[in-house]
Amino acid sequence: MKRIFLGISVVLAVFISGFLFKSFSAPSLATTSIEDALKNQWGIIGQTIHIEPIEDQVVVFSKKGTGDSYTLRSDFVRRNLFGWKWVWGGGFGGYTGQYIEQVPGITSPLLWGELRNNKIQKVKVTNVSKGNFYEAKTVSYLDTRIWFVFPSKNDKVLNIEGISEKGEVIDSQKIDRSKDLHPDIMFGEKK
Repeated sequence: MKRIFLGISVVLAVFISGFLFKSFSAPSLATTSIEDALKNQWGIIGQTIHIEPIEDQVVVFSKKGTGDSYTLRSDFVRRNLFGWKWVWGGGFGGYTGQYIEQVPGITSPLLWGELRNNKIQKVKVTNVSKGNFYEAKTVSYLDTRIWFVFPSKNDKVLNIEGISEKGEVIDSQKIDRSKDLHPDIMFGEKK
């Protein structure tokens, strides 16, 4: 009889502990929505441009500010037992792109940027040493166009090309991550 009582007590204690943990700790661990996870991390989040699912998480692309004074952000947010939790991210203003390396907690590196040149219809990113390439996904929302790819973490030298509707290369930039882990990307500007 004592063993049954002890077993029931242990199971009950685990359930009560789990309930209390979820009730009082969940807001700091995760939230019910992606937007709430970003607000908990950054306060004001701005305008969501696009949400891209990648494996067990999403990347949220957003814009904060107006006119010529704005910042673009990308944030990795993961769903866990309690809801959504911000994992990693970064933003930029003053240049047009960013490379986010793969760090613990995010699925893949991210190379992305803003397209300000309307002649560019697609973006191709080539691994210079291996010759393989990625066709970037482009997304438009209101007055903002972005492009992004998830390259391999082993890709060190990448060439970014902006291609016109006729297939002409309009703009290009080479980045060498073996020399600069966080290269400034000035690609896709108005010309």
